[in-house]
Amino acid sequence: MAQSRTLPSLDEMRSELQAILASSYLKRAPALAKFLTFICEEYFQGRSDHLKEYTIAVGAFGRPESFQPKEDPIIRVDAIRLRKCLRDYYHGEGQSDRIQIVLPKGQYVPEFYVVEPKPAPETISASAASESDPPAISPPSRAAQLSGPARHLKPLVLGLLIPALGILVFLAWKGQFGVIRNGVRPDRSGASSQDNSPTSAPPMTQPSETEALRILAGSTIPRYIDQLGRVWGGDRFFTGGKAEETLFEPTVRVEDRTLWRHYRGGESFQYDIPLKPGVYELRLFFTEPVFGVDELRGGGETARIFDVLANGRPLLQGFDILGDAGGPRTADIKVFTDLAPGPDGFLHIRFVSRVAGALVNALEIVPGVPGRMQPIRIVTHNVPYFSNKQVLWGADQYYSGGRYHALQVPVTGTAEPELYSTERFGNFSYTIPVAPGHYSVIFHFSEPYFGPSGYGRGGIGSRVFDVYFNGVALIKDLDIYRETGGSNRALQKEFRGLRPNALGKLVFTFQPNRNYPCVNAIEILPEAS
Repeated sequence: MAQSRTLPSLDEMRSELQAILASSYLKRAPALAKFLTFICEEYFQGRSDHLKEYTIAVGAFGRPESFQPKEDPIIRVDAIRLRKCLRDYYHGEGQSDRIQIVLPKGQYVPEFYVVEPKPAPETISASAASESDPPAISPPSRAAQLSGPARHLKPLVLGLLIPALGILVFLAWKGQFGVIRNGVRPDRSGASSQDNSPTSAPPMTQPSETEALRILAGSTIPRYIDQLGRVWGGDRFFTGGKAEETLFEPTVRVEDRTLWRHYRGGESFQYDIPLKPGVYELRLFFTEPVFGVDELRGGGETARIFDVLANGRPLLQGFDILGDAGGPRTADIKVFTDLAPGPDGFLHIRFVSRVAGALVNALEIVPGVPGRMQPIRIVTHNVPYFSNKQVLWGADQYYSGGRYHALQVPVTGTAEPELYSTERFGNFSYTIPVAPGHYSVIFHFSEPYFGPSGYGRGGIGSRVFDVYFNGVALIKDLDIYRETGGSNRALQKEFRGLRPNALGKLVFTFQPNRNYPCVNAIEILPEAS
């Protein structure tokens, strides 16, 4: 169906709104229905210029006048969900609707389109076909030509072809052909060879939000949606310890500071968390609130040391937040896999002090995958992103340094151009916490600035940079323009067999050689044991 910029009438727009609200997509999502109704009614009344995060939160969701969009990203998160819902509706129940409602990315003003049907194949003029094209043969005509012995060749050929295809699939699965990403095929030694046959990432499940449990330790907030779209609750399930407030806000590798504003601390305290039977992934969030050079109580490494146990099994022994994070005012996350509730149906997480008390800022428990961590997908944007295949990419996190930049020109050579609509550039690094194991990393690049038609002009050699992994060169002298053959073209680089450092981190440092490095998105995929 082709979209037209011919505006429908007000009655047609209202009728389409009611059709969507009555659909199964919004009947089970009252918050999104309220969101869509509010922005459409404001549009109908000529008040589109009032459609901002604040007015939607107050007018549609009854938030108080003290609502702060920077502290509560609920509108940005629900806008992402609403865009996905509209897209699903027009691919399902509403695919024959004459009018379509679109909520453009980064905006809250709806747009209405008249959809004109594409001409049916039989209405295309015969003169439009090239004289050099071979005559079309319909399946019935072709079948009619097969007679006698030829008719029996078809099942024979299929009988030989299907086993051959099965062998090829098996060999590919076993890794005999390697994995190729837009011209990069790392071999078993880590080297890369050129090829133009991209493959897809291994399928991985997404954790169910309905089964996820997130606790802001020491906080009394009843419900909070962070900038990555995750839903948190206040402190609960604890025994012992004391709720405290962080005297300063961490500033390094922090995207949402609310997660670090409070903590539970003490000589010994415990969380007894009820869980359904199954395998879970646990993330513990830490930041040092008082120790460190130029901080309240001075000191540094070894000023605070404690242990963490889960159902009696040691998770962290002699843990030092400052030493693990790499400095004060720095966010630190530890990841653990293959956890399960005990016979009593609880996961008992105990914090025991050795020096100066134990503490934790937040706990996150999500359904896990036996033997491996959930994948991490990061897009350099301030809100999460759902891909066309409904894969969730988290907003930008774990970075230090560099700048965020929204790009204006769409990227070609990819089925996911929105993945390349933003970038982080500068002299920066990503410190990504992971569980023990082996990982593949996929970097997504494009050259948005240099080239004959770009703002920076130039071309080959205008931007050259290195990427280091845990201090070792992973990519040397990367020139995106040279490898893709132009500006605004997608490039992926994949590397396998990466192991975290002794602190459980994958550290990627982007170092400039000529002009600043840049990256659009990063995938961390756990490899099978």
